[in-house]
Amino acid sequence: MLLAVTGFVMIFLIIYLLLQSKVHPTPIFVVVPIVCAVVCGFDFTQIAEFMKTGVTTTMPVAVLFIFSIVYFSIMSEVGLFDPLVDFLVKHAGSNVVLVTVSTACIATIAHLDGALAATLLVTIPAMLPIYKKLHIRPVVLCVIIGA
Repeated sequence: MLLAVTGFVMIFLIIYLLLQSKVHPTPIFVVVPIVCAVVCGFDFTQIAEFMKTGVTTTMPVAVLFIFSIVYFSIMSEVGLFDPLVDFLVKHAGSNVVLVTVSTACIATIAHLDGALAATLLVTIPAMLPIYKKLHIRPVVLCVIIGA
């Protein structure tokens, strides 16, 4: 029971500190869990083992995320996705419904690799100027990509 309550307190404390924007996020994500673990009665060898396990399980995902951001940023910069985006935008014109359908098509195709970072890096830079030009709220773009 104590661990569950401490976990919720830790989550709320981290969110509160991040929203205050007075401290860089890195110390918040490091110090708060360590303090909560000490409050729960864990010693430093147990905390070190928790940290080792956490880093071991999350490192492959972090490396993949970093690689996908770099890779798809380069691919987007050299224009790999431009023909597809241009084709869909040309056929959509200024029709709001077709623009949103085109957004969904671009996001679906970009998400075929399974990385959300790639989907966002391809879809948002391509479609945000069109949304601004047609006075469509950008939140619609986010909702379509999320769906």
